[in-house]
Amino acid sequence: MDKNRQRFIQSMVYGYVDDKPSLKSDFKNKILNLKDGQSIDLKKSEILIGDDEWDAATTSWPFDWDYAKALGRVQLESYATIQATRNGNLISINGDLHHIIKDIYDFNDDTEEDRIKFEKFIALRKAAIAKPFKIYGSKSEPLTGKIEIENGKIKNFRFDG
Repeated sequence: MDKNRQRFIQSMVYGYVDDKPSLKSDFKNKILNLKDGQSIDLKKSEILIGDDEWDAATTSWPFDWDYAKALGRVQLESYATIQATRNGNLISINGDLHHIIKDIYDFNDDTEEDRIKFEKFIALRKAAIAKPFKIYGSKSEPLTGKIEIENGKIKNFRFDG
């Protein structure tokens, strides 16, 4: 979730994400073009050509190693409902990020390496002691921040959290 959160922030202050100018976002231009007193909604669908850059495959499961071995990679998708409002040279950002994780708990046997590493878990599945099932989870978090504009460029920014 942290990586996708950073992508939303990068899209607003740099105009691209993951230090890749090819992953363009028009959030920054929309923010810089705000007139004093004006507000706009920023939506994920306006961010990139190819939404998949907002998704992140994660293998980080520090809370439960068995769970990590059984699940392997999962797909995390994020979207936002964000509003940008300009007052003078200060842009206020307020909104929420929504994260959805979904995958099949399948003992991760989709590669030869996985079949070797997860042999015990695959054996449980084959013996009908365990079987794949779908997992789903979601979380929303606030995104608030301030962006300072000077001479048509972003001078400073700060986001909470």
